Amino acid sequence: MSTSRAPVSWAGCLLLLLCLPTCQRPQEPTEPVPPFSNKRVRDVNLLLLYDIYETDPTEADKAFKGKILSIEKVADLSWAKAIRRDGNGRQYIPVVRWRSGKPNETREIARFYLYRPENPIVEECRWSPQASGVKGICKGRWDGVIILENCSVFTHFVEGNDW
Repeated sequence: MSTSRAPVSWAGCLLLLLCLPTCQRPQEPTEPVPPFSNKRVRDVNLLLLYDIYETDPTEADKAFKGKILSIEKVADLSWAKAIRRDGNGRQYIPVVRWRSGKPNETREIARFYLYRPENPIVEECRWSPQASGVKGICKGRWDGVIILENCSVFTHFVEGNDW
C-alpha cells in the first residue's frame, strides 16, 4: 500500500513546484512613471475646477471626469508633510479652502491620491521651484470633494505674487 501512495505524493509535489511561480502575488508597480504618462494632460486651475463643480456638477463631470489633469499650486514644497490617510488607509494630499465670510473655518475641496504612495513620483523643476502641483485622473466629486487618483507630484516656479 505504501508504494501506491508514493507516485501520488511525488506527483503532488511536482505539481506544486510547477505552479508556485505562477501563483505569486502581483508585485507593486516598479515603473518610474504613472500608467497615464503617455496620454494627453489638461492644465486646470484648482479653484476654477472647484467653482465649475459647485455651479454645475453634471457638466463638470462631462468635461473633466476620466481626464488626466495637471493642477499647479496645490501645496508648498513640503507637500509630503500634508499627506493624510482616508478610512481605507489610502494616502492622499488634501487641499483645504477658507470658507467665504468665515475666516476661522476651512473646508476640504480636493483629495489627490498618490500613485505609489510609499515611493511617490516627483518631477523636479529645473529652475528654482516654489510650489508643488499634481497630475492625476479626475474621478469627479464625492461628498463635495474633488478626487484625483494615481497622482504624481511636480514642483514648479510661480510667477507673480498670486501664490
